[in-house]
Amino acid sequence: MPTPAAPPSLGRKLLFSCLITLALLALAETVAQWCRARWPLEWRGEVRWQSSAFPDKEPAYRIFRDELHIQDVPDAILMHHARPGQRATTFHINSRGLRGPEPAVPRPAGLVRVLLLGGSVVWGTGASGDDATIAACLQRELARRWQPARVEVINAGYLGYASCQESLLYQLHADDLRPDVVVTLGGFNDFREAMMRGLANAHDCSLAAARQAAASRQAEVFGLRPTLRRWLRNSAIVDGIYMQLASRGFVRPWPTHTDPVLVARAVSIWRRNLTALATIARQRNTPCFFALQPALGVGHKALTAEEQEAARREARRWTQDPIASLRLYFDAARQQLPALATESRCVAADLTDVFDAEARTIYVDPCHTGDDGHALIARRLAEVVAAGFSPAAK
Repeated sequence: MPTPAAPPSLGRKLLFSCLITLALLALAETVAQWCRARWPLEWRGEVRWQSSAFPDKEPAYRIFRDELHIQDVPDAILMHHARPGQRATTFHINSRGLRGPEPAVPRPAGLVRVLLLGGSVVWGTGASGDDATIAACLQRELARRWQPARVEVINAGYLGYASCQESLLYQLHADDLRPDVVVTLGGFNDFREAMMRGLANAHDCSLAAARQAAASRQAEVFGLRPTLRRWLRNSAIVDGIYMQLASRGFVRPWPTHTDPVLVARAVSIWRRNLTALATIARQRNTPCFFALQPALGVGHKALTAEEQEAARREARRWTQDPIASLRLYFDAARQQLPALATESRCVAADLTDVFDAEARTIYVDPCHTGDDGHALIARRLAEVVAAGFSPAAK
């Protein structure tokens, strides 16, 4: 009689089971990726595109669909930036990783170049296209005020950037782009980060210090743990499960830190970073203009029902009311604007009231707006910049 075959060992069984499990997970992830690509906003429960701040819903859907597909590149100095060369229906990333057309290098003679720094509001979340961002609107406003001079405003904002990253980004591009004017619009990301983490760490935002520290950041940015976190963030299965749990209140809300000492320290670091930026720009004879950005509930705008609902959606993600808590940071920042202007020898403007006279829906979340909001911010920024700088002074 033939000898019966030996049963597979336990190790082989476990290996086979793992391979089958991985294959099923890969298949499930492929299906989930297809579904997320087919219905991206529905997959994440994204509702901002339904706001009346967007008169046409189909273009609004494209705005937030495209933003979900932005590809980030890890960076040891800036932590992250947009992958150069990306194109979507509503945005284009140039070879420098900045949104909008390619800036000419060297700067053409006779061109007045403005570098606009900031976070996602400056980048253009909610903008229907590159020509509807704050940078594009500001370019048109300044061109009208400074005619016949040729004006270019470069959009140097990106998602999540705070004051230190703004300073580093300026230093990275200043020698090539040679802007005549530097404008920042921010504050929200600095203060929100401090409110969430309960700490505000001061960093040396000089490019030399950042490059020196870049080697120690390699593991933080490119190591196994951050790589695994990026993979999990990109996983459609993980993304779908998280968003469903979050919508049902099963995800632990973010802590809300409003200790007066923390608030004062966060605002002090924000002021110090901008002062350092002004000092670096002054070495290149470049004037700076600093603007404290508007945010939901921070100014005196009468909130519409839609904006109140946006505030409630945001509140579900925090342990305490984030709008009222963030107002403490902005109130402290407003009080520091005169000191910032004195220390930096620059103009420091308060734009938190830019929407106060608007009865319609402007905000679609705590800080982002549609095209109308971008145009209003750009108009106020143009007034501030034009009052403090003239092309004739070049």
